[in-house]
Amino acid sequence: MSRVKAASRTAWLCALAIGLMGICLSLPARAQSQAQEVWIQVEARSSQSAAEARLADYRQTFARAAGYRLRTGWYAILLGPFDEAEARFELNLLKDTGQIPADSYLQFTSRLSAAFDAPAGSFEGHGASPTAPLRVTALPQDGAIDLETPQDARRSEARLPLATLLELQRALKWAGTYRGKIDGRFGRGTRASMSAWQSQNGFEPTGILTTAQRTALFAAYNAVFDGLGFAEFSDPTLGIEAELPLSAFTFERYEAPMAHFTGTGLIEGAALALISQSGTRESLQALYDVLETLEVMPEGGPRRIGRDGFVMQGLSSRRQSYASLRYEAGEIKGFLLQWPAGDTARQARVAERIDKGLRLTRGVVMPSALGRDETTSQSLLVGYAPRTALAAGSGVFISSKGHVLTHQDTVAACGRIEINDEFAYSVQATDPASGIALLSADTELAPQIHGAFSAQRPTLDAQVVLGGYSYGGALGGPSATFGTLQAAEDLRGNFENDRLSMPALPGDIGGPVVDDAGNLTGLLLPRPESQRQLPSDVAFARDADTLLPFLTQAGVQATLSDPDQLALPPEYVAQRARDITVLVKCWE
Repeated sequence: MSRVKAASRTAWLCALAIGLMGICLSLPARAQSQAQEVWIQVEARSSQSAAEARLADYRQTFARAAGYRLRTGWYAILLGPFDEAEARFELNLLKDTGQIPADSYLQFTSRLSAAFDAPAGSFEGHGASPTAPLRVTALPQDGAIDLETPQDARRSEARLPLATLLELQRALKWAGTYRGKIDGRFGRGTRASMSAWQSQNGFEPTGILTTAQRTALFAAYNAVFDGLGFAEFSDPTLGIEAELPLSAFTFERYEAPMAHFTGTGLIEGAALALISQSGTRESLQALYDVLETLEVMPEGGPRRIGRDGFVMQGLSSRRQSYASLRYEAGEIKGFLLQWPAGDTARQARVAERIDKGLRLTRGVVMPSALGRDETTSQSLLVGYAPRTALAAGSGVFISSKGHVLTHQDTVAACGRIEINDEFAYSVQATDPASGIALLSADTELAPQIHGAFSAQRPTLDAQVVLGGYSYGGALGGPSATFGTLQAAEDLRGNFENDRLSMPALPGDIGGPVVDDAGNLTGLLLPRPESQRQLPSDVAFARDADTLLPFLTQAGVQATLSDPDQLALPPEYVAQRARDITVLVKCWE
């Protein structure tokens, strides 16, 4: 096919796309330090015999199909060669019209080994002459696609490779008309989805997409990639080749085992890292375990791990993340993609495209000391902070079913509430006037011990003990703080709050205050905001007489202590306070 005809065909296809969809996909350009021949790699097989069989199939349609061995040891089926601009045009044209698999990509002569079946008359040993037509069967003349009959459409569909059939079903699912299994089989469900898509887009609902309709569907399906600048990326330091959205990310630094890419600002909050290291399957499991604890990977989202790799997704109100790691022959390689929340459809497609295009070179991994120095953390994934809670405070078990009382400031605007770093809880009721919140377990729970409310109020100057996680759980357990009851009212004369003499800390807020028999007399409150600086040992607690009606109204029956119960030694009271105290954490 002459270059004049190729240019004419380019203009015709763009005009067709504009007419059908109102868009014409822009192709990312990439500067090369020196010109070299470029191919379109359509398939790769692990054995030469299998590759030769597939090459014969492609030669029934493409005159310039060749077979080359790759440096990885696999056998590639290629179309070309071309100069780079022509290769990019042909790649997008053939993918959009469904003539080659949707995961085809550009391949460079410099990465090829010996030819195992190049066509006769090869050009300098690298395939057919660049002037030879690419296809055996020419594309239809202008206007012919618009007249394609259902019979013609079915014949063209029958020539599509499995990868394209699978991608068609994915595109139909993305368009909202297909809900079946992605299996490449076009049964009644797929045909019905095609008819629905045709009706939605103003075409006759035949249930068989024509070449032009497939082009329009793929154009809309791939529009999410517009402007991201997907291009080939190769890093011999990592032993990784991939197709990356280089308009959205730029390389920042090496910090073994990761190559960090920072966002260009095109996608706010997005970041990317390629991972490459030597290791074992135990190392893979360790990476999985560490990644689950990092802030970069929110807890919400599916994840799975096997012997040879894992995929992990995280989702929160601010961030969505995707990690894919593969293990092979003592090497662990993959990537980690961060994306802003609310752009789920595009993030999923970008992650899928990177994952599919990832190509790993055996025997090459990032040096373990690259980018590290003596001050660098020895963590498995450096550069990422451990996941931290939005807020942490104290609470108290107050029923045999595991109900917890705490302060509402600790659990405000939580995506998830966790008790003792183990149990999931939800807010059952709140009292805005007092700031108290009642939490209930998401699954049935029976604590070994829970607080009993004191049947009588302590006298002034009586000793009381506070249970609390003073440092947000950093000490591994609750603390006990001794103090005295100074007044049965706060500084504003509110008799529902007690004033204590006790050096409480912010992490203690929501913790139980108990009397000399270990019974609950109140719940610690935050210090009131004031322009006056209060002494450090002044604290306040919501008294039991106010907490009990709140629990009754919420449908929780509290336990009352024996009014004749005797005082206990201070060390027993402190232990009792610690036993009923819980750590309350609020997560995004």
